[in-house]
Amino acid sequence: MSGAVFLSYASQDAEAAKRICEALRNAGVEVWFDQSELVGGDVWDKKIRRQIKECALFLPVISANTQAREEGYFRLEWLLAVERSRLMADDARFLFPVVIDEIPEVAARVPDRFREVQWTRLDVRETPQIFAKRIARLLGQKSAAEADPPENGQLTKRGTSSPKAATHRNRLPWLVGSLLIGAGLVLALILRQHVAGDSTKTGDVAGLSTSKPPDAIPAWSQRDWPHDPDLKRAIQMIDALDSTREDFDFAEEIAQRAVDKSPSDPEAVTVLARVENQYLLRSFDKRPERLSLAKRYADRALHLAPDEPEALYAQAIFMGRQESDLPQAEALLHRACELDPKQPSYWRELATVVTRERPAEGMALEEQNVVRFPNDALTHYDLSILYRDADRLSDTERELDATIRLAPVSNAFDWKARLAFMHGNLAEMKTWIDRVPSKSRSEERTVMTRFVYAATSGNFDEGLIAVRSFTEPWFLDSNNYTGPTALLAAELISLEGKPELARLEYEAALTEVQRHLADNPADFRADNDEVWILRGLGRIEDAQTHNRTNLETIERPYRPFPLSLWWFTAIPASLLLGEHDTAMQLMREAVSTPERRDWLRVCLRLDPRMAPWRDEPAIKALLIEPTAGGIP
Repeated sequence: MSGAVFLSYASQDAEAAKRICEALRNAGVEVWFDQSELVGGDVWDKKIRRQIKECALFLPVISANTQAREEGYFRLEWLLAVERSRLMADDARFLFPVVIDEIPEVAARVPDRFREVQWTRLDVRETPQIFAKRIARLLGQKSAAEADPPENGQLTKRGTSSPKAATHRNRLPWLVGSLLIGAGLVLALILRQHVAGDSTKTGDVAGLSTSKPPDAIPAWSQRDWPHDPDLKRAIQMIDALDSTREDFDFAEEIAQRAVDKSPSDPEAVTVLARVENQYLLRSFDKRPERLSLAKRYADRALHLAPDEPEALYAQAIFMGRQESDLPQAEALLHRACELDPKQPSYWRELATVVTRERPAEGMALEEQNVVRFPNDALTHYDLSILYRDADRLSDTERELDATIRLAPVSNAFDWKARLAFMHGNLAEMKTWIDRVPSKSRSEERTVMTRFVYAATSGNFDEGLIAVRSFTEPWFLDSNNYTGPTALLAAELISLEGKPELARLEYEAALTEVQRHLADNPADFRADNDEVWILRGLGRIEDAQTHNRTNLETIERPYRPFPLSLWWFTAIPASLLLGEHDTAMQLMREAVSTPERRDWLRVCLRLDPRMAPWRDEPAIKALLIEPTAGGIP
């Protein structure tokens, strides 16, 4: 509905909203009003999100009813509109709050962003014709001042399986506005300042000796690249600390349009290569078609611009994350660091690549990176991940704290929540989840952590709200959970004691898995999803068969890292399916360190499904000693 007004209201204000809607339509304004527009068969949540993304004006109706309600779908609508407005120029008119009761602005329970724009107070007992004409004039001004961008770009659809699955999107003027963002909020997140020091030469590990710490770099590189302002915005969107998958999708469209216009332009191709490979770096999407795009454009970028550090970086990300050629990835990153030694992302990726073959050396390099870039939040975050993978959890927590002091990195809050879970402290876990920036709360990683909190705490409604906030049918976060969204809902509903409703969700999940496997027959992770779906449907023998197949794909001896999410892993699957001997063998392998033993002890204690086995003598004996962290 191009150019439409989105009317957002609490359900108790439906009549008032209807009056506003009718007045606007009488004035010739298109209105998105869910009571009349949503018909049977529509995917309600997904359609509303799309309309908020595409509407010309967002009209939240503020009332005594919204004031009284702590929760409601309208609050999610408000949040989505606020997040979209952050990509707009400061003078863009998009948020248009309408107050229908005597609610003072200072006391209103609304997002802070609403207070930054002018409010309209309206008496809906009378037809608000003057108000409607004002909106019509405003929309007319917007149409005259803005134009749709050309439609020559392609985007790979999220959730599709075919490499050719793409769509031409009809972006409204707001996308053009988003491309013209000033240096304000986005650059404040990106251009983090660093303390004084000197650059270093490169050598064995970029010329660094682990015996002598490097000097701090005086500032993050401010090289003027890319030169094209639209492409610069695309890079800013994917490199921002609070970027989401939707930001990546927008950045991909910008870069793809530039490449479609000039297929041999080194700058445009390199930006697209960076976008495609950043999906891999962030674990946002590792489907075969994404891998193909990442390789194609990285190869082309390096061919067109062999001395461009960003092209070297993009190619190194692909090679390093796929482990297709680690020595070459390392060499490319050495060269990028030589060309632009003040860019922390090159050094971070170099440490990651080195770690894959020489863990101690890679960790030492990342520790030096923290000295080199002490005020770069992501450098501290990457070091925390290396410590995590080495089971150095106290060091992990220290670096996560350092990350959070510098910037609100969503994943850092998420890992702090998981550390709280490992300490057996669900209240603290929730505190950290609630600190995740609002823009990222519907991303897979945060939704999955909140799912585990809900499943173990018994706060099932909170988990379902989180799962429903993610509107795609399939989770793609390969580092946490890859599978149907419906399976998460099914598990929570089953725990809540509603078997018939749970069955509907399990059946929907099975349909989604079958659809996925038809396009991705080699995706062994879907076999694990089927284990849980078939168990939920009562098909135990089939679930056991799939579980045995799934166990063949697990690296042995079994070494789950201590902050994994447990819920859909091999040990609980084997116990719940009656494969007791298999579960015991997996547990014996898993408790190879005190940290892993603590993790297993806490999971067995907090997971309500594990109640029948908690007091089993063999399991208790396995978990007694040694301990770490003082976990009871």
